[in-house]
Amino acid sequence: MSRYQILEIPIEKWNHWDDFALAQPTGTIFHTSMWLRHFKKIRLRIFGIYDSNDNLAGGAAVTLKEKLGISVIPQLKISPYCGPLFTYSFLQSDEADTAIGELLQKVYFSADAFRFSFPPQAEKTAKRVHQILNKLTDHSESLDFYTFRTNTLNCSKDQNPEELYTGKTLRRNIRKARAANLKSVPNPDLESIYRLSSLSFQNSGRKHPLEIEEFTNLSNELLAAGRLNTALIQTAGGTDAAAHWSPMDKHTAYHCISGIDRNLSSANAGSLAMHEIISKAVEKGKVFDFEGSSNENINRFFCSFGPSETRYFHFRYVGSTRLKLLLKSGLISF
Repeated sequence: MSRYQILEIPIEKWNHWDDFALAQPTGTIFHTSMWLRHFKKIRLRIFGIYDSNDNLAGGAAVTLKEKLGISVIPQLKISPYCGPLFTYSFLQSDEADTAIGELLQKVYFSADAFRFSFPPQAEKTAKRVHQILNKLTDHSESLDFYTFRTNTLNCSKDQNPEELYTGKTLRRNIRKARAANLKSVPNPDLESIYRLSSLSFQNSGRKHPLEIEEFTNLSNELLAAGRLNTALIQTAGGTDAAAHWSPMDKHTAYHCISGIDRNLSSANAGSLAMHEIISKAVEKGKVFDFEGSSNENINRFFCSFGPSETRYFHFRYVGSTRLKLLLKSGLISF
């Protein structure tokens, strides 16, 4: 009989899962119910792998969506990392692969499709899960595995992050912003951040990924838990010019949401706002994760801050023939 059993964690014990997730070197804020439960139109379920002493050894928080009679486990917007988590000691167990396979079958393969991404520090776990998924799917073409780039800046608390910035234009723009008396607002209000970020999404032809209620509720919970950095840059006359919204966990702060008023773009507020949010991460001893971008212009901007390029690992499985046909037709996306 296996030492491990897989059980759904009831909502009144989700805080136990959050504590577990945030304590793991590969765990992120995006794995927690604190983050996931504020998204609308999904059903959150959390499953744990328990050892014989009733201690959590691993598990997964999944967000279920149903549409047109099809059930999927998506990767939520502005949530760069998600998927199963495991303790180091569990992964050393000779029963770990069996338990991981059971978790994947019970949780993920219960849906018609799923996707999740492991953060850069979980490379070994990602490769192990890849092997198990290949066995479960018999190396099916329904399973896709990708590696994507991201950029991370690791700066010691006693170091000025500007010393690491490699972009001459970036450093010049920050100096210009200061010379124009642009200022960082202490304790910026959430409404201003949401408005500026909404403007930026509109300018790129997209909707804001969060409704104002979702954004506000999530922000307030993260602020209460000490898990959110914010930055708002104003002109000398008090006009909101640029903003950043950066959730964080035990080891990392993330570039998640930003916004800029294009009418004031010549003021270089965007560069100063990014510097401010990086500085706040450094003050708290966090690595700063830019989350990468497939847009070369954005990626060049990120690289001007002197980060290291690294990889993260993404899985996508579509098992439903009907869903494959709908995806091919372009009627839905996943």
